[in-house]
Amino acid sequence: MKKNVLMVLAVAAFGVAAIYGLRALDRSVVTKTEPAPALIHDPNTINIGYFHGGRTIILYRTMVYREFEKEGLHVNLMTKYLNEDTWFPMPDLTASGHHRTKSIGKATGDELVAKVVDGTFDGATIGETAFIKAVRNKSPIVAVAELGHDVRGGAGHALVLHKDVKLSGPKSYHGLKFGARRSSGGDEVVLREFLVQQGVDPDKDVKLITNVSDDVFGSMFATRELDGGYGHVMSVKKWIEKYRYPVKIHRALNWIDPELSQSVLIFSRTFVEEHPDKVLKALRAYRRRVHHEFHMPESEKVTDNVKGLQISMDFAGLNLPEHREIPTIRIDMLNTWQKLLVKHKALDQIVDLRPYVDNTYVEQVSKEKL
Repeated sequence: MKKNVLMVLAVAAFGVAAIYGLRALDRSVVTKTEPAPALIHDPNTINIGYFHGGRTIILYRTMVYREFEKEGLHVNLMTKYLNEDTWFPMPDLTASGHHRTKSIGKATGDELVAKVVDGTFDGATIGETAFIKAVRNKSPIVAVAELGHDVRGGAGHALVLHKDVKLSGPKSYHGLKFGARRSSGGDEVVLREFLVQQGVDPDKDVKLITNVSDDVFGSMFATRELDGGYGHVMSVKKWIEKYRYPVKIHRALNWIDPELSQSVLIFSRTFVEEHPDKVLKALRAYRRRVHHEFHMPESEKVTDNVKGLQISMDFAGLNLPEHREIPTIRIDMLNTWQKLLVKHKALDQIVDLRPYVDNTYVEQVSKEKL
């Protein structure tokens, strides 16, 4: 009997050690790209703060496939590693010598806005929440194009649960722990909205754990630090297929319009005023890449390759964000999102976004022949 108890304890200890080992592995970075000694500021260069994620990743493909070069433009997509502060140009991960690591390209929208405001970067790729917050703070920025957005009927986000959790009404949520990853606050708002729609008070009935670091999010289900959470398709796929965490997809994002989840390209107001030619060149290159992807065979879009090159997927009904061929910024969608931010107290008031949006550049390049 005593031996059996010891055996159970030993197995349990090994399991916990394995989980934390995977967590440590999940945090690791194999090889780091040496940061550039200094940013380049010349007539043919733009430095854009960049997050390597589904809604922004088309700019990475625009760089990899040399579309910027066709405009005589050099673009540095400035980024950094998770939990580090050194910024460097995003490398071409398809080139030899570069290791593929998930820890690259991790920056929040708030961090990127700050780098644009202080003049370090000319522009940045940020999510809808970071943009609206920047407008609320009267930051000297201008949004010039929509980037990626989630897709109706095939969203890139989902509510996931620990495999042992069974939900059957508001009371079944009581005492559970729900998590949202680190962001400018949008993920938490979507999670709160889901709970409210189920008749659950996010502040009283459950425990919300916010700003969860990307590298430990999945493993928190394995250690039962989380019972549920709002996850991104690539992360969820990895949790289930690679790490085999005890996670199940409960519901793809559909409790709000998935297209509210979007990203925009911003520049500093000074940069737009002083370098409208560079803005046009960048958007011309971006539009050419989008047009190409719209006309690609579906078989090429779903190729599971280096992160950033895959354009489409179907994982349990989840898909990667998509892009519109004429990517004007939809202020009506952003205003709908604002109402959710105010509802969940992530924003104190509705703000007028119109002075911070300039669609004229997209409209101009959309009239040009490709």
